Amino acid sequence: MEEVAKKLEFLQAEIEKRIKGFQSSRDFYRRRAFLVTIGTTILSAATTVLLGLKIAECNETIKVVAMIITALISIISAYNAFYAPKELWLVNNEAINKMYSLHHHIKYELSGKTSYDANLVNRFDQLYSDLLKEINEDWRNKRNK
Repeated sequence: MEEVAKKLEFLQAEIEKRIKGFQSSRDFYRRRAFLVTIGTTILSAATTVLLGLKIAECNETIKVVAMIITALISIISAYNAFYAPKELWLVNNEAINKMYSLHHHIKYELSGKTSYDANLVNRFDQLYSDLLKEINEDWRNKRNK
């Protein structure tokens, strides 16, 4: 029975570790998505303002700066299209929710029990493995778009 308890403890620790990893990835991609959106918005607005300025002494400089800014917008847009931080933010958020659901399910099933059935723990482990496969498939599908 002690072996079953150790397996359960190991499984719960793995789930918690995965949740922390997904949270870290979610936060990383959320920041990237925010920076891409805000960055392109600010740069687009700056370009519009620069091109609208009518300062004779700096007219050529303003055009060059506006062209550089629009080139930066193109680079940021390419980054966004290739790495898709918003989509990966959402995939990681879905993964966290799935892990929380499994974590809750295990805690609910075990609440009030003083001993653990090996079959039940093995079923939890299978659910965890299936969930990881599903999350990896979700991630792969987002990356292949």
